[in-house]
Parts: sequence; C-alpha cells; structure tokens
Amino acid sequence: NGKTYPLYLFFHGGGETGTLYDNEFQLYHGGQKHMNAVDNGTFDGFLLYPQVSWNSKVFSLNQRNAIRDLIENFLIPQVQVDPFRVVVNGLSGGGGATWNFLFENPTLVAAAAPISAASITGNAQLVQQSFTPIWLFQGALDTKPPPVNARGMNNAAKAAGNNFKYTEFPDRGHDCWNQSWGQADYFPFLKRAHKANPWALFGRTEFCTEETINVTIGVTAGFDAYEWRKNDEIII
Repeated sequence: NGKTYPLYLFFHGGGETGTLYDNEFQLYHGGQKHMNAVDNGTFDGFLLYPQVSWNSKVFSLNQRNAIRDLIENFLIPQVQVDPFRVVVNGLSGGGGATWNFLFENPTLVAAAAPISAASITGNAQLVQQSFTPIWLFQGALDTKPPPVNARGMNNAAKAAGNNFKYTEFPDRGHDCWNQSWGQADYFPFLKRAHKANPWALFGRTEFCTEETINVTIGVTAGFDAYEWRKNDEIII
C-alpha cells in the first residue's frame, strides 16, 4: 500500500564500535528497548543502527553522508520511509554525530535527541535550527561534557525561541541514556516529529483578544513549496 513509516536513526557511542565480524554491538544500548517499541506498536516505524569500526570510534563526514544517501536514495523511495519523519538519536560520541547530522541535513531531520553530547561551540548552528524539535539530555554529574555546556546550549536555544527541550538528571553522570529513553514523552516526541509541523518561536500560540499578535511561525528553510491555509484557503 501507500503507507509510509517514520525512521529512527541511532548513532552509537565510542564504546560500541565493531570489527569486521561484529555488526551487533551498536545495539547494546537501547536496541532491545526500541525493538520492543516497534513490536508493541509504541513506535510504528523502521530502526536504522549503523556502526563504525573500532579504529574509527566516531562517525566521519563521509560515513554520515553515506548514511544520508542510504536514507534518501534507498529507504525513502524503496522501503516506504516517510521523508518527513526521519528522527535521530545518539549517545556520547554518537550524540556528537547526531548534532552533525542535523546541522548537515536540516531539511531531512524531523527531530533530534542527543544524549551526553553538549558543546557550546555548536550554539551558533543550534540557534539556526529554530523550527526543528530538539531534546537534549545531560547527566549533572557528567564531566565529559560537563553540564555547563548543556545549560549553555539550553540558554542559547531558549533565547532564540527554538523548539528545544532540555532534561538534566541530577544523580547521573555520562551514562544517562536509559533514563533518557525512559522519559514518558520520549516515544511520543519521536512520533510527533514531522518536517511540515510549524513552530511558533518561543512556543507561544495563544493570545488574549486585546493583545497585539506579533509572532514568527515557520518551518525549516528550504521547503519552498510549503503553503499556509486559513479556512481551507491558501494565503501564502
């Protein structure tokens, strides 16, 4: 049939790299949980778990581009992946790959959820992603990266009006991924993600009748054919 499905893309950390004969260790953290979510209908979509080799440790630009090409040139046209519902999650070094993949492919990524991977050097790029939902997770006891980085990213995103959520776990260090995936809104967050969903900067969508409405509503830049409607009439 013509039904399409969301895609969950996961970037593993440096501790889950593999060898020529191992393409399973990237499933170690969260693989079972996400598979169960698919099996029980909590997340009705595909799971994509790429892996880098032990001598790479992190996902290079070429590897990230190969993953993008796999999604755009095979999974979307041939496996019924919905091009508007590609969500990305990653932990530690894979959280860094999550940021990079989002910044490099802003019109592809519908939502991103980096874990234990905050860097204030990415703030300038972060504030440009105003309309893409991002949920950042951080352990307060983590040292690499320290929570001050995540708090700085949160402050920068909130100041720009981004569609941004931040959750900090006071009793966790670097290994806060199980707590992240255990959040009540985690799978609903993934399921809500859609590139055509507009976002009102600063999240304000309700006004009193006496107020002057002055708000910017938009979607990711690049959707040139996007149309706004009012009472079923095209207005833009």
